[in-house]
Amino acid sequence: LQLFEHYVERNFVTKEYQERLLENNLRKLLAHAQLGTKYQREKIGNDDFSVNFPFVSMVEGKPERIIKPLYLAQSDTNKILTHGGQWVDKVRRLRNRNALPPDVLFPVSEPASDTKPYHAFQEIRADLLEAGIQVVRADDERKIIRFASEPASWQAGNNSASPL
Repeated sequence: LQLFEHYVERNFVTKEYQERLLENNLRKLLAHAQLGTKYQREKIGNDDFSVNFPFVSMVEGKPERIIKPLYLAQSDTNKILTHGGQWVDKVRRLRNRNALPPDVLFPVSEPASDTKPYHAFQEIRADLLEAGIQVVRADDERKIIRFASEPASWQAGNNSASPL
């Protein structure tokens, strides 16, 4: 029965699995754009609170840019709100501790726009934007590469958190 559930019903395709796929695709994209060595897995925060991020660009020991793929294409609104809400909370707590750089991008997978889960996705997206996170579609390679390769906003004299 377990083999049937695994191979036929594909019960291993969890949000964690989907996020790993998003991370692997992003790793390949960054490598293809010759940015792979610039971004490493890092723990961001302080002694009080910290979070692991898969793609962090560090300059002089401080995070300059962060990219965190987020899977929000679940068919269950509860799962979208719970998982997305956890990341909104993490980001807000890090921001409150001045532990996040201004340049943070979440490439997100989203449910179909004509579905009930899409409204939950929009709520999480709005919360992330309000927390100063740039949000793009996970398949928008052009915007992801542009974010990953441009100089930090403080270097460019642009402190806006405008979306890409």
